[in-house]
Amino acid sequence: WDAGTRSAFAQPGGVGLKVLQTLLRSTSTSCSLLAAVLLGAMVAAGDFQDSHRQEALKLVQGTLDRPEAAKDPQFAKVLMGGSSSLVRLAAMLEDVDLAPLVLGLLCTCKPPANNLEQ
Repeated sequence: WDAGTRSAFAQPGGVGLKVLQTLLRSTSTSCSLLAAVLLGAMVAAGDFQDSHRQEALKLVQGTLDRPEAAKDPQFAKVLMGGSSSLVRLAAMLEDVDLAPLVLGLLCTCKPPANNLEQ
């Protein structure tokens, strides 16, 4: 989820952003949670400014406030299985607006302690 990839999703009214918005509204909690994590990473990386940041943050909050899908062990393994995934989530902790949401996600997901030590 590097800067070049994210840029296509950060364009206001762009196709990439519409895809993320559609995934956020999905009836599949796994899809909406994954989209919220991706959008949250974009917010933390500074891909949105001013009102666009606030709008994106509102969408992320609306999903990460209820991270039920993270209780599914298979989904948790996919989301938290690799150390690079945890590093990306940890980077989101630096954003004061995202930190409580990411911590809630981690508490719900309960990644294995050995993954956190890395």
